[in-house]
Amino acid sequence: MTITILGEHISMIRKVVPKPARVYKDELPYIRHHCKSRTVKEHTGRVVSICIKLKNGAIRGWHDTSKMHIDVIKLFDISPEDVADVGWQLENGNYVWSNRKAKMV
Repeated sequence: MTITILGEHISMIRKVVPKPARVYKDELPYIRHHCKSRTVKEHTGRVVSICIKLKNGAIRGWHDTSKMHIDVIKLFDISPEDVADVGWQLENGNYVWSNRKAKMV
């Protein structure tokens, strides 16, 4: 079909519908976070012993991690009044303390 404008023959231009693009899973956008890890390496790791800190600064520990702090106190025959803090020793040699006294039930 042709149309004439002022005597000139012009072909009708149709809108071309583009093919729908296929988006694959690896092409999908994703959020990238550019921030440092919040993991504190000194306080993370495998527990190697359960420890008791005494008021005089001494630390007593037991390498059987299936036991509890009360078992360490009984093993070393420590008075509960002498306990300053309870915690754990990690495989990197650092200690993690709970900052509260063990409850003796």
